[in-house]
Amino acid sequence: MNNHREWSRLARELEKVPGRPAPAIEKHTPATSRGLEFKIQSSFIDWVRIMERQQVPELVNLYAIPNGGHRHPAGGGKMKREGVRRGVPDLHLAVARGGYHSLYLETKAPGGSLSKWQVEMIRSLREAGNRVEICFSVDELITKTMKYLNRGYQHEQGNIPPDR
Repeated sequence: MNNHREWSRLARELEKVPGRPAPAIEKHTPATSRGLEFKIQSSFIDWVRIMERQQVPELVNLYAIPNGGHRHPAGGGKMKREGVRRGVPDLHLAVARGGYHSLYLETKAPGGSLSKWQVEMIRSLREAGNRVEICFSVDELITKTMKYLNRGYQHEQGNIPPDR
């Protein structure tokens, strides 16, 4: 898989759910959006697991950050005491490229939006010299990750990278 067309094809295949039509974008509720975000992110992780063994060894440094989701209050309190913070993006690629310290990826369902905590955290991460991308599909996650790894984004010292 050496080109974008092949990555896009794989992304579309990973997004399919056998025997079920794709959900309608305009009818997302918070619950269905979380389910779709899970589907997008887990399909991307399937792609990562294939590519880290075959062609992109840096992807072994990509991991999920367990911030979102609903949990029992006791479990949430324990995680908070352990240092979990609101607004941290879903995925982190701990690889420096193009003048950035690392890449953070926030997965959103199509039409989804950032919370105020996410906006604040993304601003802080960018000010600290990290690249942060908000992605609405598996294809977008793959494209932005590969662009980052191939040094397609160049960070200028003193400038906060633009949104998206």
